[in-house]
Amino acid sequence: MTSKVTTRICELNGWSNHVPTCEPVSCDPPTADGRLIVTGLSDNGNPILPRYSIDFSCSDPGSNLIGSEHLVCGEDGQWDDQFPSCEDALTCGKPPYLEDGDITTSSKTEYSHGERVEYRCQNYYTMQGGPYKTCNNGEWTGWMTCLKPCTVDKHIMASYNIRFRYSHEEKLYLSHNDVIVFSCTRGRPVGTVEMRQRCVNGQMDFPTCE
Repeated sequence: MTSKVTTRICELNGWSNHVPTCEPVSCDPPTADGRLIVTGLSDNGNPILPRYSIDFSCSDPGSNLIGSEHLVCGEDGQWDDQFPSCEDALTCGKPPYLEDGDITTSSKTEYSHGERVEYRCQNYYTMQGGPYKTCNNGEWTGWMTCLKPCTVDKHIMASYNIRFRYSHEEKLYLSHNDVIVFSCTRGRPVGTVEMRQRCVNGQMDFPTCE
């Protein structure tokens, strides 16, 4: 911190100025803003000294904080950034389309800042990510996708000379990451594909018997 030096000169009528006094370096308090909440200020009005920090937020859920939410008083008596402000947040339109899925409630034409919607996937589809998207100042945030299931029926199995080892069903729907075990209807396994297979986003390898 740079010290301020004051010089006094002895003149005919006495010293040229008064004896200087020292005051601690401090930062100015934030300006009053009805929508801005300031956390960390002293209740007794003490000076805001260097390295002291305060936090900001908006009182209105429909407002968006513009600027830094955390400021620190510097050694020079200046804040490390400008004071933030609260502005009305933008609204969002209809929720984004989700392939092989949909939202769990009726869709609206407009959503307020902070509102969120829940998604779900169709039967046998597996959600990855989500399940919520949130309106954030005019933009929908949040990510999810619906992973496809696998369908295995008697016609597919007949082409490979295989059957379900532990089921007598003629057709099964397997969700993503489900495992099924096959066996030969006749002959013996050939090739490198194993009898135990996993469904991966709608794709599955099939063993072959001859």
